[in-house]
Amino acid sequence: MKYIYLCKHIRRSLCYYTTNVMDDNEALYTIIHARDILYTISKGEQNGAYREIIRLIDAYIDMNCIHDYIEDMIDVDIERSQLIRYCKHCSHTA
Repeated sequence: MKYIYLCKHIRRSLCYYTTNVMDDNEALYTIIHARDILYTISKGEQNGAYREIIRLIDAYIDMNCIHDYIEDMIDVDIERSQLIRYCKHCSHTA
C-alpha cells in the first residue's frame, strides 16, 4: 500500500499549504506539480484508487486553471511536423 501512503502524504501537504501559506495560484501550481509526480508511476502499477486520485486532480485543475494556450510545433517524423496547442500552466491540450 505504498501508493495510498504517498497519496495521503501529498493530500495532507497540499491541504496544509493551501490553507496556511499559499494563495490560489500557488496552490494550483502545487496541485499541478503533485499530478506530475503521480504520473511518474507506470499505469501497470496504478490501482483503481490511485487512478481515481489522478482523475480528481485533473478535474480540479481543469476547473481552476485559467488556461493560457500556446502553440508549438512537434516533429512527427523526419519530414513532418505538427502544430500543437497546450496550456503553459497545466499542459492541457486544446
